[in-house]
Amino acid sequence: MLCRGRDKLHPYVELARKTVEEYAKNKKLPKSPPEIPLEMQRRAGVFVSIKKKGTLRGCIGTFMPSAPNLYEEIVKNAFSAANQDPRFSPIREDELKELDYSVDVLSEPEKVNNIS
Repeated sequence: MLCRGRDKLHPYVELARKTVEEYAKNKKLPKSPPEIPLEMQRRAGVFVSIKKKGTLRGCIGTFMPSAPNLYEEIVKNAFSAANQDPRFSPIREDELKELDYSVDVLSEPEKVNNIS
């Protein structure tokens, strides 16, 4: 699943944006809500990509889930894409208005029985 843009954001993209902005402004991650939305309760690998004026600014992901649910997986990978991608410096508050986000939620890996 791919979701991007700033206009009426998909909940996954909104969570990634909120995570990056909250950390850039306050050095805090968003707290998990008391009840995680149903669509975010499952587990999956997630890639979060951040672009600035169409150019990659950060991208981190997991092929296999590493968090208890999709909500926490998105938060973890959004934070990492913004602050721990070794190719880029951490995102600064003055850049936030120029950023676009995409969130890819991966399906479960399939076993390949034959290389051909």
